[in-house]
Amino acid sequence: MEIGAYSAHAVAPVLNRYPHASFSVIEASPLCFRMLKTSTEPYNVHVINLAIADKDDYVTLNEYAEGLDANSTFDRKSEGLTLTKATKIMGLTLPSLLEISGFTYLDLLLVNCEGCEVYILKQLIASQSLRNKVRQICLSFHCDHVKIYPTQVRDDLLWGIGPHYEITKGTDAVGYYLMVRK
Repeated sequence: MEIGAYSAHAVAPVLNRYPHASFSVIEASPLCFRMLKTSTEPYNVHVINLAIADKDDYVTLNEYAEGLDANSTFDRKSEGLTLTKATKIMGLTLPSLLEISGFTYLDLLLVNCEGCEVYILKQLIASQSLRNKVRQICLSFHCDHVKIYPTQVRDDLLWGIGPHYEITKGTDAVGYYLMVRK
């Protein structure tokens, strides 16, 4: 499962290597969702248009003039971004997303969702049964190169998830981490 994608650039290598894998891709932005549907047509991918949230409820998706990868359910005005549109969209927790997608277990969860990684990790930290359903996480934090939340939030989440997952920091500077359940 991939959360936060406007193209097949991350899912394509996985599905090329494992062509029989079941995969869902979640994208909140309606524009990015349309682009994602087109780019994933060659693959057997279930594409879902919703946001990840801290509870099952509508959230506001903020779209910014600075580009598709700036869109977020988080307010990014402090970064000097120009808001062009705010749209209400359905937001679900990770457990609810697993339920509607039909997955009882994830071998791999790719997360690059411009802030909602906070919700995902908090939900995993809080629930042993949810952690049992997610084997590996490849996640991008959004507190270093972009300032959606303070680095202390990231650090607290890493301390919270650390007892449950082996954590490896990526080699680039944009905050990528690989987490494998212990």
